[in-house]
Amino acid sequence: QKRENKLEDMLDIQADARMTFNEFTAWYIPIEKTRCETKGIGFRRKQNCLDNFNAVFGDTVVRDVTLDKLERYKLDRSKEVSERQVDYEIGEVKKMMRTAWNANKISGRTWKMFDSVEKVLKAGANVRKRKMEPKEYVTLERHLGNHHNPLCRLALFTGMRPGEMLPVNKSSKEESTKGLTWNQVDFKNRVIVLEAEDTKTGEARKLPITDEILEILHSIPRDITCEHVFTYHGVPLSSVIGGIKRACKDAGIPYGMKVKGGFVFRDLRTAADTLMARAGVADVYRKALMGHKQTGMDRHYMHPDFEKDLRVAMEKYTSWLKVELESAKQSVDQTVDQMGI
Repeated sequence: QKRENKLEDMLDIQADARMTFNEFTAWYIPIEKTRCETKGIGFRRKQNCLDNFNAVFGDTVVRDVTLDKLERYKLDRSKEVSERQVDYEIGEVKKMMRTAWNANKISGRTWKMFDSVEKVLKAGANVRKRKMEPKEYVTLERHLGNHHNPLCRLALFTGMRPGEMLPVNKSSKEESTKGLTWNQVDFKNRVIVLEAEDTKTGEARKLPITDEILEILHSIPRDITCEHVFTYHGVPLSSVIGGIKRACKDAGIPYGMKVKGGFVFRDLRTAADTLMARAGVADVYRKALMGHKQTGMDRHYMHPDFEKDLRVAMEKYTSWLKVELESAKQSVDQTVDQMGI
């Protein structure tokens, strides 16, 4: 039977010899949708990845695809989207094929071929190393608009993700974030409450409101027609690209992901993470405040107390940062006076 290529028929592993990728996707989608709903994560992006792949291979019988064709797809796709996006799309296809293999829908030979497809982007190659020092932030802050100033300052003082502060991915209801609202800000207990659906990791998180953070929140005008914290003319602020780009231009700071040394709004989170460490915040507390998952045995044994540990850590960081910014402001003012501007 092996010599006559009938072994797989005997084992009932033959679907890949007659089904196209479109047919496989139709079988797979309900399974993955259920899995996503169980984990509370969005499915739309995964659907888009499979649609993009099927735009090329949809009518191809699964067993007829070759490694050369997959490598060609990666190369062609890299000319249209980022390498990270290409790897994500291939990853979703590989996940589908692995599920099919576990369900005896494809042969081990077919799965081995998909499993051998390597990522376009090497590990760590796309990690942004751009960080903003206090002096540079002070320079930028001078040129920020009234509705961008408290947003950027809160991002630097708390390390919150853009999606935790602003509504993003509004075109996708499944993956959209609502942004920070006033009902998440508990002034009485001095805490910002982020529920599991508000965070990237799907884990609820609380952020202590220190005196410095309270000052920022009180500086934000509250729109009676909108529950969101950050608004512009009564509408939730969702995009900050234009305003921050103009501020960077006026401050002489490069802007943009693809610009060498370019700054983007999310870099304030990187800056907060770096500055927390510089301020002497213990690694385990810093990860908890930033919403990073604990690694190693820490995830089993380290459970910081909110009041005794995290609030103290946040107070240590924000009071240190306030002094650093005031010192940086004096330095910038002195430079401006010397230049006669």
